[in-house]
Order: sequence, then structure tokens, then C-alpha cells
Amino acid sequence: MKKLIVITAVLSLFALSCGDGGGGRGGGSGPQRGGFSGSVAVTAGTKQIENFLAQDLSNDRGDFYTVTATHFASSPRCDVWVENGSGISEAIAIEIAREYSNNIYLKIMNNFGWRDNFSVNGLVMSFNTLSLANWRLDGSLEKEKLTILLLDIKGSSSGNSVVAGYFWAGNFLSKASEPNSNECAMIYMNVNPAVGRPATASFYGTLAHEMQHLLNSITSTVYRGGSSMDTWIDEGLSEVAEYIYSGKDTSDRIGYYKADPTGLIKQGNNFFVWDNRSDPKTGGDPDAALDDYATAYLFFRWLGLQAGNKIYFDIIVSNQNDYGAITNSLNAGVSGQGYNDWETVLRTWYAANYINSPSGPYGYRRKINGLTKHYAPTGIDRIKLYPGEGVFSLIETEPSLLIGPNIRYAGLNAATVPPQVNTSGGTYTGTLLTYNINTSLSYDADGNLVDTSEDGTVTGVAVKVLPQGSSFSMQYNASGFSGPFRISAGDMMRRRGFEKTQTGGNKFVFDDGFRAVLLPEKEND
Repeated sequence: MKKLIVITAVLSLFALSCGDGGGGRGGGSGPQRGGFSGSVAVTAGTKQIENFLAQDLSNDRGDFYTVTATHFASSPRCDVWVENGSGISEAIAIEIAREYSNNIYLKIMNNFGWRDNFSVNGLVMSFNTLSLANWRLDGSLEKEKLTILLLDIKGSSSGNSVVAGYFWAGNFLSKASEPNSNECAMIYMNVNPAVGRPATASFYGTLAHEMQHLLNSITSTVYRGGSSMDTWIDEGLSEVAEYIYSGKDTSDRIGYYKADPTGLIKQGNNFFVWDNRSDPKTGGDPDAALDDYATAYLFFRWLGLQAGNKIYFDIIVSNQNDYGAITNSLNAGVSGQGYNDWETVLRTWYAANYINSPSGPYGYRRKINGLTKHYAPTGIDRIKLYPGEGVFSLIETEPSLLIGPNIRYAGLNAATVPPQVNTSGGTYTGTLLTYNINTSLSYDADGNLVDTSEDGTVTGVAVKVLPQGSSFSMQYNASGFSGPFRISAGDMMRRRGFEKTQTGGNKFVFDDGFRAVLLPEKEND
């Protein structure tokens, strides 16, 4: 349940009038998964030169600037434009167009895209996620074009973080509604050498990541009445989209979780309240958002390992935009586990991180191993937890537990067969899990998070002998674990103080006044 923020946020673009009164799926068959197949030819571009608008991330104003680019590659599924003077060759652009068109497109559309029928002036028309967006933009039928702009994104680096690419839903709007719109389905990809080389595994992972954001934005307007998904869900789906594309776990996210460089994961920081611990004045760290990405990746991988990858489609087309999309989808995919309850889902995932059993709900089924057991700081008996946060502490004697409206406890015993998770109270043994099940967040008029944290009990016991597979956070030093680490353009702009200079929060959170109107009604068949 995160505050909706700038460029990669899901924005309300179209208002769809459906057969059930709007915002739903009508009486038709609803969104259908899969069925995207076939290779397409990729050709050299026309060498046409065009001006595009991109956002400068180097300051707190969020200015747009002009990028002059040349059309270097084309297919029925994409056009690749390259910023003049960037040093990217036509051959590289063609390679990127080919990988997107015949690999990324197929995998991401088959897992996050949909097909559905709509009525246009009494005629039934079939669309998929991208073809609907293209039809809305220029009236083209059966067109699924994505514009990929390769550019050196201004202000894309800060400390150990970089913006490797971004999606901005304002490009779906007309220039009359949004003067900075490029009026196309578009993804910006960074080719700054400091960020990384184009046409590499990391580059393509970012492209898959941003494509999910684009599909999610369109889907929110069709099936959620314009209500964009909470940031943690949108980012979590994009994180796992990288896995769907590559078939390999994202080592930088897992390595970051294991290392906990900020020291905030062991204090409970995770994805649910996005980027809420980045202010050093309140004990935070500028890199705290990286904790959010790392934990979101693990959570969404855990969902897929429990329920299968279809759960990602069920989540993206859910008519709910918050944790309810998770509980409904997971409960439908794994019956009999009580996953219709957020408390149960959250507790089970925390237990999976600590126990990491090779089978069952309390682990990652041998796909992700060696997770660090992050114990809460020692020498304290209480800790402040925001909604969704949780911590572990070793039990030597039965602790006296603080009771709060949203604080819950569980005893974890990883050594038993099968592992035990005690939620009934009484005597807790092994390790104490303390977590906050609150799902309600609120923000003031300036877009600042209202503090809804609560104190929970921890034991304060020091880890004298590290359990097998455990380590203190900063002792982890995995090979290949190094920055810079990718963050969203929205996270980068917050670092620059963007929201603090904008009255009423972020001016790029589009509301009803920015919605374009989508004409067709949902077909009742």
C-alpha cells in the first residue's frame, strides 16, 4: 500500500464504461491470458529524425527536455529510436528490436498481457493490452507498437543508485491534455555508459521490467476503473517480470537482501510502505528504497513458487488495487491455507525467509537459498514497525509482549521436522517474529506519509553462535554483489527533493482531470 508516485507509477489514462456499470468486466468472458506467439521480421529503420520529450532527473523541478533521435530499427511490435550523438549503432538498435519483438514481447505479454472483447458502435472488436492502447492513440486496428527510445537520461545516477529505464503514462495522453506527451506507448532506456551497456542481460531485464509497468497502467484503467495499483504491487510485478523474461533469479536483489547494507531490513524495512525510511534525519538511509526492491522481489517470487506463475496474471487483472489483489489471487491459487487473510500471507512469507524450507509454504522450494537471518538490533526490548514490517529476535526466556491493535507475534522453529510456526500464543520458543498487519496508510496535503507505526516487542538477545545459513547483515559478501543498483525514476526524483517542491505532493499523479475517455463498452457475451 504505497503512495502513487511519478514516472513509473500506474496512471489513470482511459475511462472504460463496462456492462456492469463501469470499472468491471461486464458480463463477458473477461480478460484472457496467453495466446501470444510467433516471430516477426525486424528491419533497419527509416533514418527519420524526430524530437521527443524526456524528463530531467537531475534536479527537484522535474523539467522536460527535448531529445533528438533517429529511427534505427522497426518491427510490427516496436520502433527503436536512438538519441543523436549517443554512440549507439544501427546494429545495436536492430539487435534490441529483435530481442524485444521475438522474446521479451512474447514472455511478458503471455504472463502480464490480456485479450478481451469490446463493443464499438455495436460491433464486437477484440483487443489485447497493447493493441487497445495503440487504437486509443491513433485509431489503428491490430497495431501493437511500442516505441523504445535509447537515450542518455539526464540525472540518472545518484550515489549507488541508477535509473536504467522508465515508463511514463503521460505519453498516452494527447498534447492538449499533457503538453509533455509524446503520444505513444513508450519506454525510455538509458544508454549512459556509467549505467551499463545496451543489448545486455541487465538492459533487457530492465526493458521487461518497464514493459510490465506499461501493461499495468493500461490494465488499471480497463479493469480497475482507473485506480492504479499500489506501488509495491506494481514494482513487485515488474521485478518478477525480469525473472519471467530471463528464467534466472535477479542476483543483485537477492544479494542486496542478504547483505542489508543500510541495516534497515533487520529493523523491519520492506516494500509495503515504499521508500518511507530514506530520510537520514529520522534514522533512515538514502538507499533505503533498495530494501523495498529486494524484499518485493523475494515476496513476488515466493508467490509464484507457491501458486505458479499464473498468479501474476491474476494479480494484474484483479479488480482490486491493493493487498486484496494478492490475498484473492493467492487464495484462489492455493486453497485451504487461509491466504484470503493478509495476516496469514504476511506471516507465512516472513517464516519462509527465516526457515527457507526446501518444500512447503515456509521457503523457496530450493530456488533461492542461503538467505540471511536478519535479527533485530540487540539490547532493546521494543521496535517501531510500519505497516507490513516484521523482525526476528532470538528467544532465551519468554518475553513480555506489547499488545497493539496491529502488532502480531509468532514463534518460529526451523530445526523441527516439519518446521513449526506457533501463532496460538502461550509459550514462544526458538525465534520470535514480530510484525505489523496494518494495511491502512494516509498522507497529508503535501504528500507526506502520516506515521502509522506501532511498537512491538523484541527480545534484544544477541546472536552468540550463528545458526547454519545465517550471518549478521554486513558480514555477507557474495561474489558479484556490487552496485550501482537500479531504482525507478520516481525514487530518483524524490532523492532530488521533487515532491518537497510541489504543492499538494506530486504534480505527475494524474487524477480524473487527466483521463482520456475510452469509447468502447465491454461486450456482454
